[in-house]
Amino acid sequence: MPFSVPTSIIILFVATVLLSGYCFLRSIQNPTLKQAFVILSTIWLLLQTLIAYSGFYTTTTTLPPRAMLNIIPPLLFMIWVFWKRQEWLNMSLQWLTYLSAVRIFVEIVLHQLYKAQAVPQIMTFEGKNFDILIGISSLVVARYAFASSTPNWRLLLAWHITGLIFLLNIVLIAILLVPSPFQQFGAEQPNIAILYPPFNLLPAYIVPLVLYSHLISIWQLLSQK
Repeated sequence: MPFSVPTSIIILFVATVLLSGYCFLRSIQNPTLKQAFVILSTIWLLLQTLIAYSGFYTTTTTLPPRAMLNIIPPLLFMIWVFWKRQEWLNMSLQWLTYLSAVRIFVEIVLHQLYKAQAVPQIMTFEGKNFDILIGISSLVVARYAFASSTPNWRLLLAWHITGLIFLLNIVLIAILLVPSPFQQFGAEQPNIAILYPPFNLLPAYIVPLVLYSHLISIWQLLSQK
């Protein structure tokens, strides 16, 4: 890697990847789907790690950009789920809310990557990334909204919509900062961290799970209204 971060940050990031998978696993109600998720996650994480270690993503002049391989397959899977597989939508709202707590650790990692000149300041809580607020509030909302036998669906809906907006904000900024023919700004310090392992797992695994958690939650809450 053309940048250096403390080993503790790498360990923290890998633990965050595993924590996001654990929270999502806990949200799945169907035992068969739990097994399917573990298998799919293991294959995807290993595949993405091997691809990143090969240096595949560091070639940034191709069209389409190679970094798209990180995010496009999970997005296609989400579309398929919402279109065909309704059983994947029956999940625990509380655990889907807890899942966003991983954003606290993601923000810590991003700040360290900024200090290592691997991402620009705009992608951190010192810039235009406010995801840490969603991460902290998730712990409060997940407990308060489910304090009674009837979940507070208004609070949950408002929070998940806000979390989705915050997520899309930083995802768009991150995409426009990745070295590629589509890069719009940040030439002085592009978003290069996601081109290298294990940080490529941020767009390949953590972001899709968080995005999925918001979309499923909003779909469930609007269906119950």
